[in-house]
Amino acid sequence: MPCSNHMVTTRTAPPLPVVALVVSATLLGLVITMGELNRLIETAHGLGRTADFSSVLVPTPWHDQRAWLVWSESGYGRAVQWWILAHTMAGLTVAGIVVGALWNLLPVISRPVRRAALTFVAVKVLETLIVGVHALLLGGGSASPVLMGSGELIATAKWLSIVALSTAVVLTPGVVRLTQQWVLRAARALWVQRLSAVLVLLLGGLGLVPARDILDQLPDVQRQWFESWAGLGHASAATIGTIFVAFVLFTHGRFRSELAVQPYSTRASTYRPWLVFPAALLVLAAVVQITLGSDFVEWATVAIVVTVPLVVVALSVAVRRSSPRSVGQKAAVSQRDAYDIWIAGDVLAVALLLIAWLGLIRSLTAPVALLLSGLIPGTGALPFIVGLCIAWALALCTPLICAALIRRAVVTGEPPTGVAVTRLLDPRCHSPAPGWLLAFIVGVPIALLALAALLPLDVPPLLGVIGTTIVTLGSWVLLISFLTVHFQRHAPLPVFTALRLRETPFLTIVVIALVMTAYSTTTSDLHRVSSDAARAVDEPLTLSQLWDQWLETSSDCDRIVPIPDGGTVSVRPMLLVAASGGGIRAAEWSAGVISAFGDHGCGSSAVLLSSGVSGGSVGLALTHTHGGASSDDPLALTSTISRSDALAVALGGLASRDFVAGATGIRVPLIGDNSTWRDRAALMSETWSTQEPALSGTSNTGHVMGPGGALIFNATDARTGCRAVLSQVELPAPNIGGMVPASCGPAGLTDSEHGALAQSAPSMIDLATRLGTCMPDQSWASAALVSARFPWITPTAQFRGPHNDTCSGETFQLGDGGYSDPSGIATLVEIAPPLASRVLQHNIAVLANAADNEVPNTLIIPIVVHLDDSPVAEFTTLDSRPTSEVLAPLVLLQGAGTVQNTTTTWMNRAAYSYGVTCPTGIAQCDAAVEHVVGFLGANMVTIAPDTRPTLRSPLGWTLSELSRSSTRAALHENADSGTLGSLKALLDGEDD
Repeated sequence: MPCSNHMVTTRTAPPLPVVALVVSATLLGLVITMGELNRLIETAHGLGRTADFSSVLVPTPWHDQRAWLVWSESGYGRAVQWWILAHTMAGLTVAGIVVGALWNLLPVISRPVRRAALTFVAVKVLETLIVGVHALLLGGGSASPVLMGSGELIATAKWLSIVALSTAVVLTPGVVRLTQQWVLRAARALWVQRLSAVLVLLLGGLGLVPARDILDQLPDVQRQWFESWAGLGHASAATIGTIFVAFVLFTHGRFRSELAVQPYSTRASTYRPWLVFPAALLVLAAVVQITLGSDFVEWATVAIVVTVPLVVVALSVAVRRSSPRSVGQKAAVSQRDAYDIWIAGDVLAVALLLIAWLGLIRSLTAPVALLLSGLIPGTGALPFIVGLCIAWALALCTPLICAALIRRAVVTGEPPTGVAVTRLLDPRCHSPAPGWLLAFIVGVPIALLALAALLPLDVPPLLGVIGTTIVTLGSWVLLISFLTVHFQRHAPLPVFTALRLRETPFLTIVVIALVMTAYSTTTSDLHRVSSDAARAVDEPLTLSQLWDQWLETSSDCDRIVPIPDGGTVSVRPMLLVAASGGGIRAAEWSAGVISAFGDHGCGSSAVLLSSGVSGGSVGLALTHTHGGASSDDPLALTSTISRSDALAVALGGLASRDFVAGATGIRVPLIGDNSTWRDRAALMSETWSTQEPALSGTSNTGHVMGPGGALIFNATDARTGCRAVLSQVELPAPNIGGMVPASCGPAGLTDSEHGALAQSAPSMIDLATRLGTCMPDQSWASAALVSARFPWITPTAQFRGPHNDTCSGETFQLGDGGYSDPSGIATLVEIAPPLASRVLQHNIAVLANAADNEVPNTLIIPIVVHLDDSPVAEFTTLDSRPTSEVLAPLVLLQGAGTVQNTTTTWMNRAAYSYGVTCPTGIAQCDAAVEHVVGFLGANMVTIAPDTRPTLRSPLGWTLSELSRSSTRAALHENADSGTLGSLKALLDGEDD
């Protein structure tokens, strides 16, 4: 059937802008490369600080000449030399491309533009030469003052030339008007293609922005593809998924273009889908309730979802009866706008592919630079180099390949008259889709989402993290695209025409329904962590019991140290560990450090207790269950859980099971196990327990074992803002002057009881003490993950006991402990008064009864050890310059509260809280403390990776072997010559 039976606004199909796409991909690839190289350069630590390369490319007020001295003194001058040269050449190429693009885009090349452009190019070339010569000097460990000064002058001249060129371009006749037209045309086209645009922007932000921590997670996942054959399987799944989603966006773009390219008489409005959906949902919910039980249906959410379309129908009926109104033809857009919408849809589909290849460039640039520099030993560079070359080739060739495929699939001249699919993909043809194609469009995404939901422990690990993300997101986009086009091919219901809408606002209604259901789930048990019935729980140790137990088991740590009067005294260091948050990298660092000093002798019993946050809690749980290192590799404890399986399971659960449950109220069971509902957090902890069976044991025990001592996992209660802890030791209730929030106490108290509580209750919630025998039974993996609920990968935990005659059912909504304190030190400070007092009283007794063998005769010296997974950054001092009186209130509001809650501030508080261990004026005790504390430099020490050129581990739940090798090297280096080495020497008695 020919297309000519319908009027069209454009006869010729617009070609794909291949040149623009290739140039854009080249520019983005070079900018990403420069960003990744700059991140490596800024890790070269020298002269007590770091410096990034951009600091020598800016004008005089911000120019940092001393950066060259930092790099020359860092010890990595030769590596930095090549990175700077590569960065400089990439920058020169970018400048050339930008000038060339201006030359081709400007309607008129005026004399001022020509002069400014030539001046800019000349200055940029001169800057490149100066920087290149200076970089070559770094290889010999030197920096030239002459080149430093001239480099600053040239950088300033470069920026002045940029300002001159920009001014000349803006003043060129017609440029402002032309730019405004381009922006408006692009905005109108992208608005029509907004679903595709949102997806492309989301994936582009996650994959391309060269930033640390969370945004480093996906690149680190891609690095795993080049480390094993299993990685190649994940790479294949991600590639196929990306091509599938790109085709979905292409098809969606063509369908959306069809609605704009040609006007047509709309089909009559129908109430059928608005009535069929709620009826089907109610039937499905009833069937699930009958077959699986009430645990799998949230009727409040079902009611909201059902109500929305029924309200639309009711309002439409009311509007039609009161003021019937017909809907005319859909207004046609201009030929230019139709062209833009068509092009925008095709470009967004190609852009998704480009993002995938550019993401690989970002992922592999830093590893290749480090491997070629010899800074990551023991790993072959060839797979990463080949991967980087393939990524660049695909980024540059994809527009050409896509243009050829489009020309072959869709005739670019007159509207096609042949194959039905060809007509279907041509916006000029309003052709009804064949039945088999509709079944495919609807069936494929539903099948993929069903597999991910019904087999969440099998399918996502098979696809990998990126494959799971792409496939699930693409499936939802395909479904929403189909429904959007379906509704917009029919006349809108009367309620929408009364609002002067020409199309059914399907996406808007979906968003409104999702917002309403999101609010309804705040009181549901969708993400609960609870037991089915009250059960007997091991009573947690009291602080007194823990103290007595530690005194009995840590005698291997006794040391005889000299004192000024010529005698000796026995001392014993008591370690209090705080493990900071940071996802799996924090788990690796905390488990690795404790394994390094806790696998033998004194180190296995020196720690009284450990306080963990987020990933630090996971690392502590591993050391508890294993009782020390299991091999010579300090990262052996995390070798299995650092794989990508758990993260893939969490993402698959988020996009399928949890989303469906939250949006419809119907919870999908697991195939083979439908006994209870499990959200993505439960599936994630189950994956960890499967990978590391020791994590499957119950955590509700007061039995302390392992080199970490008694464990405390810190979370944050979203309802009160209080710190909530899962602890093996019953935490005391310190009195700190009534400054503790009474909201952290039990619910249901009167005002007078709240006032009394503020004088005695802690500013944290001890969940084991509060819930008692109603404490949910949890595995070590689940308990640690309660402390590590960082959104949006894992949801907050609805933590409560069962509703029955014994338990009140009090509920806590627990999120990541890092919200209240990312270091884990705050809890140690909270319990310091009773614990430090016990140490002081013990030491007083020792000094008073030194000759009595019936009395303990060993002085206890507390040492707080902070395990920080973040590298030691540039050492800075607070800016003490006066602040303008006008700005002072804003500065104080913004900065003072932040400074008072930094990790450094908590460290100072901990050092002070545990600093008084001797009675006043007893030189014998002071000398013993000075000997132990002086060996470490302070009674509060931090063990963190040194700042060095390496691959920064991401903030997430999986690590590549490259990232793990960087952590492993940092651990070995710290154990040999850092704080960890000093601590091991102290515990091994080498301080004598």
